Parts: sequence; structure tokens; C-alpha cells
Amino acid sequence: MRRGLQVVVTVLGIVAVAAGAHTVLIGGDSVLNHGDVSAGVDSELRFYAAWYVVAGALLLRAVRRIESISPSCRPRRRARDQRNPAIIGNG
Repeated sequence: MRRGLQVVVTVLGIVAVAAGAHTVLIGGDSVLNHGDVSAGVDSELRFYAAWYVVAGALLLRAVRRIESISPSCRPRRRARDQRNPAIIGNG
């Protein structure tokens, strides 16, 4: 299962980095049948494409230790008898 998860995350990371980098470099011309693209649309495409590159890089960074860092992504489970002192108050 670990190997399969690593392959999936690697493919997703590579696709995100490649697609993001292509759009950052090419801009509005990366959209098929785009016609004329205004400067605002081109700028927005490049901005969000940079975030795709960052997300892909983070995925690729996580591949090697995918199982050891996965618990940090899950919410912590609290025992039923534990209470949050910030909510309970002094009474």
C-alpha cells in the first residue's frame, strides 16, 4: 500500500509542477482555443499557476516519508472523559 500511495502522490506532484510551470512560462497561451486574453486574465493565470508549482513541490517533498508524516494530517482523537478547560470555565 505504501508503494502505491508513493506512486500516486509522485504522479500528482509531477503533473502539478509541470502544468504550473508551463502556465507560468506561457501564460494565457496555455489555454486551448483561448482567443485574445487580457492582461488581467494572463496575470491571474500565472499567479495561480505558481501556487500549483508550490503544491506539486510539497507533494514531491512528502513522497519519501509519506507514512511517517501522515499522522500529522489527521485530527487528534481525544478520550471521552477529557474536557477542554478553555470551554468549561471556572465553575
